[in-house]
Amino acid sequence: MNNPIETLSSIDARASQIIDNAAAQKKALAREFDEKAQIISRQIQEDAKARMKELAKTLDDANAQEISRLSLEARRNLAQLDADYTANHDHYVQEIFSRITGA
Repeated sequence: MNNPIETLSSIDARASQIIDNAAAQKKALAREFDEKAQIISRQIQEDAKARMKELAKTLDDANAQEISRLSLEARRNLAQLDADYTANHDHYVQEIFSRITGA
C-alpha cells in the first residue's frame, strides 16, 4: 500500500502540472487570438483604404465632368453675350447716349 503522503504529493504534482499546462494553453490561445485580430484589423484597414481610394476617384471623375460642363456652359454664355453685343452695339450706344443727354 502506498503512503498517503506520497499519494497526495503525487496528486498535487499532477494538479500543478495540469494547471501549468492550462496556463500555457491559455497563453498560446491568447497569442493566436491577438495574431488573428491583428490580421483582421489590417484587412479591414486595407479594405477601407481601397474603398476610400475608389470613392475619391469617383468623386474626382464626377468633379471633372461638372467642371467640363460648367466650362462649356460658360463658353456658350460668353459667345451668346458676344453675339448680342455685336448685334446690338449700335443700339446700346444710342441708348446710353440718350440717357446721358436726356434726349
